[in-house]
Amino acid sequence: MEIIPRTSKTGKTHYGIRFVDHLLIRRRVRGYGDRRLTEKLGERLETLAQRVAVNAPIGDLQEWVDSLDDKLRDRLVTWGMLDKTTQLVPDQASRALVKAPC
Repeated sequence: MEIIPRTSKTGKTHYGIRFVDHLLIRRRVRGYGDRRLTEKLGERLETLAQRVAVNAPIGDLQEWVDSLDDKLRDRLVTWGMLDKTTQLVPDQASRALVKAPC
């Protein structure tokens, strides 16, 4: 994993992440303005990639996956690191079933 600092024209620093996914493809993801938070995101992405590579359950990462913003979650689905069913929080899934017409 590599953390890449980028400075905007206004002088704000924003960080990006380069990591290798489960298919050994180098990927880039936009991080946060805080380097520590970006490093934590990168560590979780690497852990997710390792678990997907060996078909292990994501386990303790489920709560983190549920909290991801839609844009990042969609990218992970596109890359094959998550499947579409992983996107639904169980509570949301049960609400969808309750509201579904019979």
